[in-house]
Order: sequence, then structure tokens, then C-alpha cells
Amino acid sequence: MTKKILTGLVVALFFILMGLLVLYFYLNSRVNKQNSILIFVPPQTEFVLRIKETSKTTNSFLNNPVVKEFLNFEELRKYWSLIDSITSRNYKTAEILRSNTSYLCIDSSLNFLILVDLDKRTNEHFIDQFLATATDGRKIEKFKEGYKAFYTKKNEPVYYFVKQNIFAVSKSAVFLTQSLSYSISEKVNNELGVWDTRMKANLAVWGKSGFEKKILNRFTGENPIFGGWLDKLSNTFWFDISMDNKKINFHGELEFDSLNPEIRRFARSTEDNKCLFFQSNSTGYKNESYQFLIQDSLGKLSAAPFMYYYFKDTLDQPVELVVSNNRIAVYLFQRASLDTSVQLIPMADDLITQIAAMGRDLVNKIIPLIPFEQDTGKLFITSYNNYLFIATSTEVLLNHASSYPSALFIKKTLEKRIFLSCNHSWLQKNQVLDYNYQWEKGSRISFTSQITPKQPN
Repeated sequence: MTKKILTGLVVALFFILMGLLVLYFYLNSRVNKQNSILIFVPPQTEFVLRIKETSKTTNSFLNNPVVKEFLNFEELRKYWSLIDSITSRNYKTAEILRSNTSYLCIDSSLNFLILVDLDKRTNEHFIDQFLATATDGRKIEKFKEGYKAFYTKKNEPVYYFVKQNIFAVSKSAVFLTQSLSYSISEKVNNELGVWDTRMKANLAVWGKSGFEKKILNRFTGENPIFGGWLDKLSNTFWFDISMDNKKINFHGELEFDSLNPEIRRFARSTEDNKCLFFQSNSTGYKNESYQFLIQDSLGKLSAAPFMYYYFKDTLDQPVELVVSNNRIAVYLFQRASLDTSVQLIPMADDLITQIAAMGRDLVNKIIPLIPFEQDTGKLFITSYNNYLFIATSTEVLLNHASSYPSALFIKKTLEKRIFLSCNHSWLQKNQVLDYNYQWEKGSRISFTSQITPKQPN
């Protein structure tokens, strides 16, 4: 009888130990990210920044001088400083943020939601106690919807929840509730899932059209880093970021709608495009190469390269010039010159004897896009030595058309898939930007952008 009792106790103890072992591994095991953190990204999200090695990467990213100068992450900087200052007070939370991955989500109203992957299932009571003792008021407020709030300052709640291995925090209770509600479905946005798998860098971005201007631009005009083309061309875009103290690189893809009026202007060239890039020793210059679709006299569409130049002349006056040696472009100019609205201006110059003054609507029949910064009523055009020149003043044409290309121009060959290319040094006096857009298969365009120190002349 005693033997049976002992045997039963051993068996019971074995099953208890096994159960505790399973529970231990369950509570301390890593959770498949696709079944966890991405399901907390609600459909209202329109921009996501993924940050691996959260604490180290975020601090180096936000403190990078290029990021400070050109990217609009001021709100994130304030928000992250709050999270970082709280979590760094405890070695456990500080260690988590050194090695984990976090996702910054932004909706159309620019509300922020930070999702922190804690890697392991976490004791929610520990987080509550920690936030209560590390913030103002030393209290945690609970809400029936399932989230809580801590206070960084009096009457300034920050909302959060802990679920599975996820810590979510936002100043918007609505955005946080959307995240919590959506996670119940355990569905992952397919495009986000693919992006999360493909992008390998510590910093990676996914966004929808419109967010280049909202988030990736500190300027009132077009974003110089991507030229404004992410918003103009894409439905959605994604890229990774690599950086050091001297340079920063962006590399990614966008998906476009074939009916997009912007994308329909551009050509898929069948051959490499040889461009002449202007090199200036002035405070700044800008070179842009475009491949456009233009129509010949028989109605056939062909690829035509155009170059746009911006630089300062010897008198430090801005020069804007569009140049093409495409024969169809030259022919279209000659035909447009016959229009009754065109003013033909004779010039007392040995080489440039006549210049045409045209309205922008007529010029657009020659070149589909006019990238000039100055919004002049008339544009001035001439053809010389089989080149077509478009400028904002007659002086620019007289000073530069007859000597084009001068010794200041260097030849650069662009791959045949590239339809947009830019090189300029007017971001800062000591930095140069290069970006390229090129066609891929289907509705995909790949792009790169790089900011590097300007080499001394």
C-alpha cells in the first residue's frame, strides 16, 4: 500500500514539475513577431519606423546632424526623450531597450504609437510599479477598455498597455485603443509583413503617399532628400537607413499606380543616358536628369532625356537652365515657335541670334515638367548646335548656351533603367546629395539617396 502511495506521489510530482517547466518556458520564450507585434499595428497607421537595438539606434539616429537638419522628427525626439529618460532609470528596462526592436507608428493625424517588443512575456505588475514610481504623481490610472495611464507631469497622461510580449505607449488614447482592438483579430497587414521580413537594417521605414512631406521633410518646399517624388509617384513606399557621423544612405522601393499622371510622363529608356553634370565651386549647385516621353510628328512616343541645372554665376546670381540634345525636342520647339502667342526676340549676338519667349503652357508641350524654382510668366528658349535650351531670362541663354558644355561639366552615364537622377550640394555648404529612381518589374520603382561630405575643391 505504501509502495503504491509513493509511486502515485512520484508520478504526481513528475507531472507538476513538467507543468512548471512548460509554464517557465512559455513565460520566458520569445514570441513569433509576426504573430505578436505586427498585429498591434492598426489599419489606420500610415507610417511605420522600425528600430532594432532601440535605445542605441534611436539616440544615434535622432542625434545625427543630417537627421536634425533634414528630417522632421521633432515630435518623436520629444516623445522618445520621455520614454528613454524613464526606462534608463532601471537596469532591467534599460537592458531590454538595448537589444530589442520597437515600432513607431503614425496615423494621418500625426498621432504617435510606440510598440516595444519586450522579447519575452513580461510581468505587467513590474511595469506598472516601475512607471508609477518613475513618473509624476506616483500613480497608475486604469481604464475599462484595458489600457492604463501614467503621468509625466500633472494632468498630462501617457497611455499604455502590456499584452503578451508587447509594451504599447501613446499620448493618444484613441490610437492606443485601436491598436488593442485590432490585435484581437491576430491579423498582420500583408505588405507590412513582407516589408518587415525584407528590410534588414536597424532602421527601416514603411509609409503611404503623403508622408514624405509630413515626416521626411523639414522644408516648406520639396523634400531635398527624395525630391518630393515619394509622394508624387507612390501609393506606398519602404526603405532602410544606414548611417554614420559623416553620411547617411537610404535604399528602398515604392509601388505606383500606372494611372498616376506623374508616372505617365516618364519614359523607360532602352539605352544608357549620358549626362553632363555641372560642377560648381560656388556655395551650391543642382543637377537633375529626367527621362520623359515625348511625341514625334507621327505620334510615336520616344524617350527624351532633359537636364536641369541650377548654379550661381560669377556675379553670384542664380542660373536655371534646362538642356536637351534630343532631336524630337528640337523639332517640337521649332513647331511651337510658329504659334502666334510666341514672341521672337532678335539678339545682337554673333552666335545666339534669336530667342523665343513662350508661356509655360506652350513650353509644357515640349517638356512635360518645368523644374524651375522661379515662377516667371514667360520662359525663354533657343536652339543652338543641336541643343535645346530653356531658361528664365535671355541673359542666361546668352551667357551659357553658346559655350555649352564648358570645362565645368563632367560626363556621367546613367543606367538605362534610371529615369530620375539628382546631384546637388545646396543642402549645406559641406554636404552633397545624390538620388536615383529606376524602373523595376511590374509596378515597382527602386530608389537610393545618399548624403555625403562635400569634397574640398
